[in-house]
Amino acid sequence: MQAALTEADRQLIEDHFNGRILQSKTMAGGCIADILLLHLKTKSCELRLVYKSYPQNSSQLRAEIQGLEAIAQAGTIQTPKIMAQFQNFICLGFIPSGLKSNYTILGEQLASFHKSTCEKFFGLDKDNYLGNTLQKNVIAKA
Repeated sequence: MQAALTEADRQLIEDHFNGRILQSKTMAGGCIADILLLHLKTKSCELRLVYKSYPQNSSQLRAEIQGLEAIAQAGTIQTPKIMAQFQNFICLGFIPSGLKSNYTILGEQLASFHKSTCEKFFGLDKDNYLGNTLQKNVIAKA
């Protein structure tokens, strides 16, 4: 999917951060959202933001925000900060990838996340998405 930043979204971002987007680059990372890495310059600093646009389904955007907030709240996995929310897109803080993926550490972090969120119950308290597929969640006793 070739992502493109619309002029309207560009203006919203530049107005919100009181800056100017110098560069945008398409990023990989999903089949349901357009993802760009934005280089933004303000009067006081330069930012690298991840732009994720959900042009087809705003409920996927809401689910993404809720999921990121839940992961961040647990404090077990490094999570990008939600820098700004708009009707059909979000801007996230950029986390550079490491030199090499360590799936053992990721597995341990995911286990810690699930352990911290389900002492009495399993399951998320709201439905979410896996790609374009709606994932119905039901809370069950642990």
